[in-house]
Amino acid sequence: MSMSVDSLKLVSERQHLVDVLMSGKQYADIILKGGNVVNVITREIYPADVAVSGKYILMVGDCDALTGPDTTVYDMTGKYVMPGFVDCHMHFESAMLTMTEFSRLSIPTGTTCLISDPHEIGNVLGPVGIKEMAKEASLMPQHVFCRVPALTPDSPGLETAGYDVTSKDIPEMLSYPSVSGVGETQGVSAIRFVYEHNYPVIRDTIVSSVYARSIGKEVDGNAPELFGNELAAHIICGGTDVSCHETTTKKEAVEKLLNERDGLVLGICNGFQTLVKLGLVPYGEVVGQTPDSPTLTYNTIGRHISKMVYTKVVTNKSPWLAGTELGGVYTNPASHGEGRFVASKEWIDKLMANGQIATRYCDVNGNLTNDEYWNVNGSYCGIEGITSPDGRVFGKMAHAERRDNGVAVNIYGEQDLKIFESGVAYFK
Repeated sequence: MSMSVDSLKLVSERQHLVDVLMSGKQYADIILKGGNVVNVITREIYPADVAVSGKYILMVGDCDALTGPDTTVYDMTGKYVMPGFVDCHMHFESAMLTMTEFSRLSIPTGTTCLISDPHEIGNVLGPVGIKEMAKEASLMPQHVFCRVPALTPDSPGLETAGYDVTSKDIPEMLSYPSVSGVGETQGVSAIRFVYEHNYPVIRDTIVSSVYARSIGKEVDGNAPELFGNELAAHIICGGTDVSCHETTTKKEAVEKLLNERDGLVLGICNGFQTLVKLGLVPYGEVVGQTPDSPTLTYNTIGRHISKMVYTKVVTNKSPWLAGTELGGVYTNPASHGEGRFVASKEWIDKLMANGQIATRYCDVNGNLTNDEYWNVNGSYCGIEGITSPDGRVFGKMAHAERRDNGVAVNIYGEQDLKIFESGVAYFK
């Protein structure tokens, strides 16, 4: 087996860590004692020590046995220990600060990793300036990585720059220290205009991204207000799985989630109210409400209600309800003051014809009824939940998420609509 020098060094370092943990004769360099560890994977906060040897975390837990005469122990009582923040896209030039000064200011905020795009210095000095920034990045006390520009200026022929960066410069720039990939491909952000008026930029960007991917580097995207064919073309130019930090409105984010990623949206209780106000139900897109749109309003009793309700699944076309029994009756807690579904006859007929009425209030035997004992808020036609036309957006009032083993065990009926299991299964 042939291994690089770096790999052999890593073998030795890890072997040393095992020796520290197991020999009983070696100890941690640093122990953070008695803090509250924030586990971002399990979403828990629990008391634990953290032992450190060199630049590595040895373990999280009871670290008393790793405390030696030369171990530095920090009392973390009442404090929290957690991973550092990552600033996944920024420009040092825009901050008008050097990397060193920015680092000095950002470390106290808990930012332990910065990913910089030095395209502004690239516009002025090209690879020479980018190399100097990459060298400075490698000297910082936190992790600082650079993503080099695929193109400067962004609109060749329309802008005057100190240096024109193209694909010919990519191999050299990707070899600089601390460079992890190609930065935002904003040369093809306005891809329709670029395609029609500056086509060579398309090919040049593709050449840069293909080369970067071939040597294991990443590529960032830049797709503000791009949808459909334009978004797909932008993604292909970047290598098929580019990121994008330019989605700045809720409308754009939701539309990309639904239309470009075949996503799902679920709103329960107040979430249902939000979906209705946005127009995601019943329209399936963010269009807002019109005077004749279906809405949710005050309960007929004029106050908040809190009780278990029974609902019947009248269509399971939604992926969220794929695990339910069509015609099945489920019981969940309702807790709201504005849960009464109101719509015109025309709208209700349309929703029924489209199969968008997903769940309706019923009695314990599944009989649909407008009796306020069962239809607790007075919803028209007992409508409890509706979907978008394609079923991928689902809103309902009763809290299907408020269930667990040992909860409401004295209540008759099935409580589990398997909503979340069905949502996960949709993506498998």
